[in-house]
Amino acid sequence: MTHSARILFLVKDLLDELQSEKIELGTGAHLRVQELLSHLPDDISEEDLLLALAPILAHSPQEQALVYEKFKICQQRADEIFGKTPEPPPSPPNPLDEKIRRSKIGFWVSLAALALVLGGLAWIHSQKEDKPVIEKSLTVTAGQTTMICPSVIPELDSFGQKVSGLTIKFADGSSELQRYNPYGGVSEGIPASAEPTVVSNWAVIRVQKDTCLSYTARDSVQGMDSLVLNVSLSNGKSCELRLRIFVSPPVTVKEETVITGPDHPDFQLRPIPFDHTQAFLDLVIKPVDPWQNWFAQSWYWLRWLIFLPFTALLFALWRWLEWRRRKLIAELDRQDKPPYVWNIRIEGADDIVLGDAFHHALQVMRRRSATDTLRLDLPRSIRATAEKGGMPAFQFRAQTQPVDYLLLIDRQSAQNHRAQLFDAVFKALQAQELHIERFFYDSDIRIGFNETHPDGLRLADISQRYGQARLIMVGTGLQLIHPTNARLEPWAEVFKNWPSRALFTPKPTDDWGRGERRLSELFTLFPATLQSLGFWVEELEHGEDARFERWRDRVQDAPAAIYQPEDEYPLPMLLLQLPRELVRWVAACAIYPSLHWDLTLWLGRRLSKSSRLGKSDVEPVVTLDSLLKIFRIRWFVQGQIPQTARAALLEWLEREDPALIPRLRGELAALLAQSPPPKDSSAWADHRMAVVLNQWLSETDKKKKKALEKEIEKLLPQTEADFTVIKYLNRPPSPLHFQVPERWKKFVYRGGFPALGFSAGFWSTMSAALLWLLGSWGIFSWYPAPPEDGCKGEKVEYTFKPNTRFDNFQKVVKSDTLPFCLDSPEDSLLWLERLALDTLENHHVSNFDSLAARAMRLPAAADSLAHVRANFSATLYNIGVDFSRRGIKDSACVFFYLARDWGLTQSHYAAENDWCMGKKTVAPKLRKLVIPALPDSVRIRHILFRGNISKSETRAKNIMEQIKSGKYSFAQLAINFSEDTASAKKG
Repeated sequence: MTHSARILFLVKDLLDELQSEKIELGTGAHLRVQELLSHLPDDISEEDLLLALAPILAHSPQEQALVYEKFKICQQRADEIFGKTPEPPPSPPNPLDEKIRRSKIGFWVSLAALALVLGGLAWIHSQKEDKPVIEKSLTVTAGQTTMICPSVIPELDSFGQKVSGLTIKFADGSSELQRYNPYGGVSEGIPASAEPTVVSNWAVIRVQKDTCLSYTARDSVQGMDSLVLNVSLSNGKSCELRLRIFVSPPVTVKEETVITGPDHPDFQLRPIPFDHTQAFLDLVIKPVDPWQNWFAQSWYWLRWLIFLPFTALLFALWRWLEWRRRKLIAELDRQDKPPYVWNIRIEGADDIVLGDAFHHALQVMRRRSATDTLRLDLPRSIRATAEKGGMPAFQFRAQTQPVDYLLLIDRQSAQNHRAQLFDAVFKALQAQELHIERFFYDSDIRIGFNETHPDGLRLADISQRYGQARLIMVGTGLQLIHPTNARLEPWAEVFKNWPSRALFTPKPTDDWGRGERRLSELFTLFPATLQSLGFWVEELEHGEDARFERWRDRVQDAPAAIYQPEDEYPLPMLLLQLPRELVRWVAACAIYPSLHWDLTLWLGRRLSKSSRLGKSDVEPVVTLDSLLKIFRIRWFVQGQIPQTARAALLEWLEREDPALIPRLRGELAALLAQSPPPKDSSAWADHRMAVVLNQWLSETDKKKKKALEKEIEKLLPQTEADFTVIKYLNRPPSPLHFQVPERWKKFVYRGGFPALGFSAGFWSTMSAALLWLLGSWGIFSWYPAPPEDGCKGEKVEYTFKPNTRFDNFQKVVKSDTLPFCLDSPEDSLLWLERLALDTLENHHVSNFDSLAARAMRLPAAADSLAHVRANFSATLYNIGVDFSRRGIKDSACVFFYLARDWGLTQSHYAAENDWCMGKKTVAPKLRKLVIPALPDSVRIRHILFRGNISKSETRAKNIMEQIKSGKYSFAQLAINFSEDTASAKKG
């Protein structure tokens, strides 16, 4: 690729700056920089260039900081020469970020809409009356003043607080009194005065001493008034007091008689003895809560108002859960720091049984070699001088020194087990204090590297440093042969700097051919075994008499040709050429996705331990000879077993020993978990996936298995699952799992694998869908029940008549009709009484007779029937009085006779009978009520006082005593008493 002049300048200037700072940059570093530039894109940014160069040029944190500092200086110089680098164009927006942003907007809009709906519903609900309400009925007498204080309203004691204030409540935004109606609500009334005293058509009302209400009913009114009061309590709270006030006319009785003529009667109206107005109004069906009624009537459109925000909220919640899950995956994807590959390191992995061939080779390699320097041999000189009769005869011997060895290993890849095996032999020789050094080379033999020289040394430099050593080269050596003319490369002459050199090739001797003949021109060629090494060292001791061609007679462990196993069906060839224990070892190596030297040896030791358990005659598996045998398989040179071969090997091992693989996987997971890579590194995901998968396959606890399945789901977006584990992952966890098309699996299952169970996205989608279906079904299938009024009996409807006593009441309720509930015969009696009396107000006698007859046929109590008869009689009598005053004698007499027929005592109508018959009579004169003294033998049975019927004898006597004492100036009083000693009734 062609880079800009600025980029090339920055690289060159940076290298010069680092060299000026005495940082050693070898040939290997320059070659790697050059290789890096050839692979970098032309439009690479300077920041990315620095990130790519830093790992090559710096080997410590201090050097890395220096590289960054020098790079900034180089940028400043480049700006002076080339000008400043233009700002890069803004990167296009990430589609995932844009999708997340839209999801957030949708979520907040849905949330705002739901908040508005909930706020509206809360506001509607707040319109309901939540202040405590007390209802009270009182009876007052026209023309009299009644004090309404807390003492006469015992319901106020339930608050446990003292009443601190009492105010008349007006309608909102007006100066009109609020009046209570039987429906349970409050309606507007007549205008009120701004003065403390409120004057209405019914009464004069004023608040006295802040806690009492003075109510003075007008003389001319009769019926029911209503009033709403606000009661303030001592704790700062308040309640609403709703009063129904029944106004009754004063009672008059006969006192004196005057003589009147038949043409000019002076009959006086008689009061209704048993005023049932309050009892009748108590039968009113109170309407349901307006809120409930509105809710039931508005449910058709209100359910849509609930359904739409419910759907939006559920969708927003589902999108938020998906966003959180994707955000977690995106955070995991940012693990891009080194190391990028994690090599498994296990302590004690190099513990290999080396065998006799190693010890023989070690022994011969320890032999010292003679040098050109001579040293006086004193014992031999003395003997020689003695033999010559004292003539001095000095004897010398060559001085010896330890032999140096140089080992070059063809590694090809980091996971080449054969190269690592010879590296293990090198470490074992070095541990025995043998003078030996080792270099690796990858493909290009001209560059060697080791721990001391990680960036590599040129072959010429190595020959200068270790030219006196014996060269042991392990590899095929094909890099030395030109690919076109099959001759040795010209640069291969550098090997001639080593007088003693040998090439140990892993290629089977049966496969040696033209290439090996060409290599034998430069090297002594041997098979790569320890016996070959020992033989070569021994022959070197013979000098010119060495006969290396005899190795075929001496070397017994030369590798024979092996038929490589097929990737699809590897078992036949392996079982044919290797012992069964070694095949088990190869199959066990297929557990992990890639081959690692330490892991291979660890698995061999685990198998050896399980094979030797209880058996003393079983040899260990991990020996040098067994390793040389299995490392002839190309998989261990490449560092990877093909996926299909791994699957076949594991299936065979599972059949061979079913309990072995789960045990090995569990031990392997525990082993890998002990040395994990950094969590922010690129290698962490692959390593963690291997740990979790092996734990999952070996775990039997269901709870732990579920936790591992969730972790596998999180790791799958970053890395792939092991091929051999996929068959386990594709197994459904239970027969109840339904079949899913392949293209749906990644949405339905975790990572697309049924064994991991349903994915979090699937569960959230199904939960949201189920919740939506249930919610929708509930919203559209449920209908609010019509509000119940509590009536269990017959429901009737009363229609207001014009110009009746209920005119004011009709204005209060703002309706022409009123519903009533008749639960008992007594309730029906009150209802028929009211209808009958209404017909009398219109003088419909025939209708009255029908209604009255129905009333008398009811199975009500005898005293109730008697009260109704008395009311009928009084009403008929008053109509007759009205006709008599207007001079309509015939009609008046008709009603007088009817009143006499319905009355309980015929003597009360004597004057009326005389008048109708043309006789003179005594007319009664009215005065205020005077209660005569009653004999002790009289027992009071019932008393009607201020509209309330009392059947308590004690209560009746108390009322009588209060009236006699003058506490009440006048009152409506009806007494039904009897004498205990006589059967006659007096009224």
